[in-house]
Amino acid sequence: MLTPVPPAAADPRARVPATAEPRQLIGLLDLRECRFEYGMLLGQPPRLEPDGRVRTRYGHWPLDEVGLPDQELELRTFSNGQYCGRFMMTPKPGSMPPLQARLVAAWPRRRHLLLSLIQFENVWLDQALPGAC
Repeated sequence: MLTPVPPAAADPRARVPATAEPRQLIGLLDLRECRFEYGMLLGQPPRLEPDGRVRTRYGHWPLDEVGLPDQELELRTFSNGQYCGRFMMTPKPGSMPPLQARLVAAWPRRRHLLLSLIQFENVWLDQALPGAC
């Protein structure tokens, strides 16, 4: 079962589930590793954009043709319009997550809605079919 998403907090960093969400992104995007970094942006790794595309310093990566790049990707996170950190994601070789998964991962509201729906479904299944899950 997935870890619940915490309610909004005064500190933007408190809104980032630093252990639960990387595991969820690993499953959603077929990643090898994922970690959250607080603080300033360093370097220019490829970035997962809100539209599900991957942007590199040279333009958009042909994701649907060749899969995720074989280097770390970043997924920036914001709270109330302010940058609060990024997820650094290492894809598995040949990983080609579908557009729907990339859109859910790149938009926190969609991601939180999906996680809430999954949690609701798990609770419903536990109540409807005890011991089946």
